[in-house]
Amino acid sequence: MQKFVDVLARWWLYHWTIDHTDRIYELAGVDLFILLSYGSKEECLTTASREITIRGAGISNNYFADASLVITTCAYTYPLWEHAYKLDILHKYGMPTIDEQTIWVENIHHTFDEAWKIYQAVFKRKGDFDGIIVVITGKTHSRTAWLMYRALFPRATILISAIMAESEYQPDHPMVAQQTRARWFRTALLRHMVARILFMKLPIIGFPFLRIGLRLLQNVHHKLAQDTTTTT
Repeated sequence: MQKFVDVLARWWLYHWTIDHTDRIYELAGVDLFILLSYGSKEECLTTASREITIRGAGISNNYFADASLVITTCAYTYPLWEHAYKLDILHKYGMPTIDEQTIWVENIHHTFDEAWKIYQAVFKRKGDFDGIIVVITGKTHSRTAWLMYRALFPRATILISAIMAESEYQPDHPMVAQQTRARWFRTALLRHMVARILFMKLPIIGFPFLRIGLRLLQNVHHKLAQDTTTTT
């Protein structure tokens, strides 16, 4: 049975994943990297957060030194530690940490809150952005991220660089939903359904409706986080 589940999961990911990593290396330039958060433990970053930060810092530093970085931290999983650990990775790669090239988006509450706050931060810094944006996330989240950021930045070119799905969940993750593959896949599917409602109709419903929806989601997610975050 487990073998069947593994085969089914690989098949689903093969058809679900959006990953432009190979194409990114062929570009003449990238304007903005968005490094999404997968939270942090007290003693270190989660595997996904670490791999995303390393990939973003590495690609940017080696190929697109003029690109700006957007870096986020999760409100529910040691945000101060997450900031410090990510700062340490940036220092190791010689990346700018507090200047015009780096935008920190702190204390995000859920995926949709993260996307909205990133949009606000980028708009405040760069206006109606129309450059090339690379969003670094995991394979399971790649299609949802592509949908959301294309809706939020309709004039920009959105590309996805996806880390392995196996890095997106781990047994000791602070959030229960990201402790097993089954829970994480189920969460990803539900999240994508919500994203299609909130973001695919964005040109019709407009930003005011989106803000209302995000506020309702934040209240629900805060309650779920209190119920499902493991004690350490």
